Amino acid sequence: MGLTGHRTRGDADLAVTSGPAMAWISVTLFGLSYGTYQTVYFALAMAHTEPCIAASMFSILMAVTNVAQGAGMGASGALVDMVGFRWTFVVLAALNALAIPLMGPVFNCEDGACEPDAC
Repeated sequence: MGLTGHRTRGDADLAVTSGPAMAWISVTLFGLSYGTYQTVYFALAMAHTEPCIAASMFSILMAVTNVAQGAGMGASGALVDMVGFRWTFVVLAALNALAIPLMGPVFNCEDGACEPDAC
């Protein structure tokens, strides 16, 4: 199961949490998955930047991540207010599951496609 699959599982577990023990297990799984996901994202972002403008391009990619996280936090907070925590986690798990089919194309590095060109 890929990183997104683990994040989806963590969200789904939180949606059906029956008590504090299950919540701690789910939060731990989600935290470990999220930390791994972020590390892989940073490595992929750097691997796909153009070497001639690597610093600028990488900072733009990181800014996009920060903006998306900020927007996601605001949207998930509003969703909690509308439907509650349980359904918010169901929605987040479904959104993460939608990303699973993208894992193949993102990590496919055949024919040196993932190798950056020299300037």
